[in-house]
Amino acid sequence: MEKKQLENVSSGPQMVKATMSLSGMTCTSCVRSIEQALEKTSGVSVPSISVNLLTSNAILEFDKSKTSIEQIKMAICNGGYNVEDINIEERMPESNSPSSKNNTINITPTNTEVKSTVTKLSIHGMSCASCVNTIQQTVESLPGVIKANVNLLTSEVSVRYNSSKIGARDIIKAIEEIGFEAYLLKKNSFNQDGESNIKKRARAEQKKLLRRFISSLFFAVPTFIVAMVFMLALPETNRVRMAFEYQLVPGLELATLILFVLSTPVQFLLGYPFYVKGIRS
Repeated sequence: MEKKQLENVSSGPQMVKATMSLSGMTCTSCVRSIEQALEKTSGVSVPSISVNLLTSNAILEFDKSKTSIEQIKMAICNGGYNVEDINIEERMPESNSPSSKNNTINITPTNTEVKSTVTKLSIHGMSCASCVNTIQQTVESLPGVIKANVNLLTSEVSVRYNSSKIGARDIIKAIEEIGFEAYLLKKNSFNQDGESNIKKRARAEQKKLLRRFISSLFFAVPTFIVAMVFMLALPETNRVRMAFEYQLVPGLELATLILFVLSTPVQFLLGYPFYVKGIRS
């Protein structure tokens, strides 16, 4: 009787639901790239595909008689993204046996052999995908860290690590050493008001960048006028251009000195965070 039921199970579609935790997504274009890769994978149910940028996960259903979870994982990885954790729910076909209905099999990741802790940190100073890669590579190179998942949209990093080998303070210190600021996320504020905290951090970062942009504009406008208008647009016989071309010392024109004074604050005062991150990385 059992053998007959197994034969019935093996025949026909064997639909499986998979929930995967992803890393490397930074924008809606990444979401679409993953969706397209999954749609092209044989055996995957296209209507069931759901990729969420905010939570960095993908949910889908596939026929395991036509494809495997490894092939799906390979399709995502070939697109430049990483699959962290996989949870599979296997739906057994209906039969006369009540025990065979609504069976669910949870397959946990292989990394669960090691007792691990997950800590979420808020990161300040990320501005692009290069920052994401720098932080992820730095954290994952630490002894005891199993995996790091950096999300540019929420400015957060989720770190899975062996608490017997490394602690949250060590991870924060490593992130700060490469030019970023890291803070522990409080569980209560994240669970109850996570969206507002994300918006609050985004507004603070936008204000900081806006102030830096306005300050840069203050120096950029006169630089443009001197370099492009006075030194190029005006005729050589113009008195203003001749005044800017006056050599204070042999080889040093007045315009060159002015441009040096205007551009130096932009490079080394307003642009110092980029230099710090680059040098430390």
